[in-house]
Amino acid sequence: IERPRPDRGDRERSLRPRREEAPPEPTFPPVDADVEPKQLDRIARRELSGLDKDEAEFVAGHLVMAGRLIDDDLDAAHAHAKAALYKGSRIPVVRETLGITAYLTGDFSLALRELRTHRRLSGSNANLPMMVDCERGLGRPDRGIELARSVDSSTLEASVRVELAIALSGARLDLGQPDRALLELQIPGLTPDVAYSYSPPLFDAY
Repeated sequence: IERPRPDRGDRERSLRPRREEAPPEPTFPPVDADVEPKQLDRIARRELSGLDKDEAEFVAGHLVMAGRLIDDDLDAAHAHAKAALYKGSRIPVVRETLGITAYLTGDFSLALRELRTHRRLSGSNANLPMMVDCERGLGRPDRGIELARSVDSSTLEASVRVELAIALSGARLDLGQPDRALLELQIPGLTPDVAYSYSPPLFDAY
């Protein structure tokens, strides 16, 4: 049986390279008209200096909005943090902001990933307590304890040491170790003679 031959036009069309359509531009939450990059703190603005002007203004606007909304509309703040990531993925404060909003929304996997990235980019251990809490949220308190022990706590600021002690205490409770949970909280800040800004949460945890 003789098969029909494709005509020349069909053959030429099959040889033409296909035009790939560009992916659609993602949609971003609106930025308030009164938002300005100078509303970011000085350290954050300095981190944006590696971007071109339009990118820096875009990222700054969404970071300002994330900070503005985080106490009243957490989902919107998280959306702005994700928008900032679109053009600021190499910027430590962007990864930190997304990590914090993800943590607050309960997305511990995303939060841990972003906070790890912030730590790698910045060299800062300021968010270590939150990272330990993320491991707890993922059902891995033992890994949270291991993470906390990987850093010399004497190198941390006093407030971070307290937050880390509280996170470690929670991890011990997760493991059914209440006595060790108390021991984690018995740090120099736990004194009734001197009050610090971090004293109330420490005594509450104890």
